[in-house]
Amino acid sequence: MPRISFGSWGLAEWGDIDKEADIRLILEAYEKGLTFFDTAPVYGKGYAERMLSHLPKTAHISTKIPAKNKSPNLNEAYSLEWMHSNLYSSLERLERDKLDLVYLHNWSYMWKDYIRLLEYLKIYSARKIVNKWGISLPSEPPKNLGDLQKLLLEEIIGAVQIHYNLLQTQNYEIIKLAIESGKLVFIRSPLLHGLIPDPSDNFDESRLDKDHTKEEIMSLKKRVINETRGLGNVSSAVRFAISKIFIETRADSVIMGIRSKYHLEDAVALNDFLLG
Repeated sequence: MPRISFGSWGLAEWGDIDKEADIRLILEAYEKGLTFFDTAPVYGKGYAERMLSHLPKTAHISTKIPAKNKSPNLNEAYSLEWMHSNLYSSLERLERDKLDLVYLHNWSYMWKDYIRLLEYLKIYSARKIVNKWGISLPSEPPKNLGDLQKLLLEEIIGAVQIHYNLLQTQNYEIIKLAIESGKLVFIRSPLLHGLIPDPSDNFDESRLDKDHTKEEIMSLKKRVINETRGLGNVSSAVRFAISKIFIETRADSVIMGIRSKYHLEDAVALNDFLLG
């Protein structure tokens, strides 16, 4: 398991698309040891999944099934027809006959009455279409961990993807619970959408979420600079921020959004450092 996973959302979400450059980027990432790739059907409306189809079949890929709607009724959010359609569409775009890891991505923590849903998961596991199932959780933790704790005790759930970074540590208890339950833990948004290592004081405030002010971000940036002994460069900030996540959470892998050779160089160097 590489310590850094390739987050493919950036392939389709930033500026003009260059298919040939994107294919070269993901192949170089694989060759340099980033062998786990995270994607989703909504990334570029399937573009990211289609790009990942160029990887060797030995590369590991995780994708997601979004809830059909925000209904608290899981049988409405994840009907068998909805899951079937999403799974086979992803298989077609990725040009694979099975998927390594599939997350159920839900916008809420309404995980009650999930027994029928687990039966659906078992169907596709038995058909050897999905190797491992996971849950992709919202940014904010639930008020009560009870239902989630019960779900994590289910053997068929093997992985959790969750939001965590130096500023947003509110999901620590969920990460701890997932690890204690024997699940793989993948961290997303480790750099707060790129704001943490961004050296600029005058960044676009539209990149902030509703829970954090510009003053909070700037305070965090100063902390990063101090901790990296004043180097203040992006690579040092990235290494500090992500290393700190591993120290605090003991997660299995951190998903870094990679959309350029510069991002790739940082990710490969950090992966080698963490594995060494």
